[in-house]
Amino acid sequence: MFAPFKKKEKITAEKIIVKSEVRKHISTEQVKIFLDRHENLDWGDVSNADRKMNTFAVQNKQFVISQYTVPTGVLIIKTDGERSKTTVSIQLGKD
Repeated sequence: MFAPFKKKEKITAEKIIVKSEVRKHISTEQVKIFLDRHENLDWGDVSNADRKMNTFAVQNKQFVISQYTVPTGVLIIKTDGERSKTTVSIQLGKD
C-alpha cells in the first residue's frame, strides 16, 4: 500500500519543454494551468492503475505522467525521475 502524500508535496522540474504542436492548439495560459495541476499531483484523466503508479513514482523519484482531455485531443505531461525535465505534448484526436 502507498503512503498518502504530504499536504504540500509537489513535483517541480528544472526545465519545462512545450512541444511546438501544443502551442498550435492550446494557449500559453491553458498550458500553465495544466502544468500547475500536474505539479500539484493532479494527474487528470489517467486510469486508477496509472494514479497508483504515479503515487509510487513520486515517492520513489521515478517518472510521472498526467493526461488531460482538451477539445483537440489529449494533453500529456511527463516529468522524469530526476525532476530535471517536464515535457508537454499533445495527442490530437481524429477528425
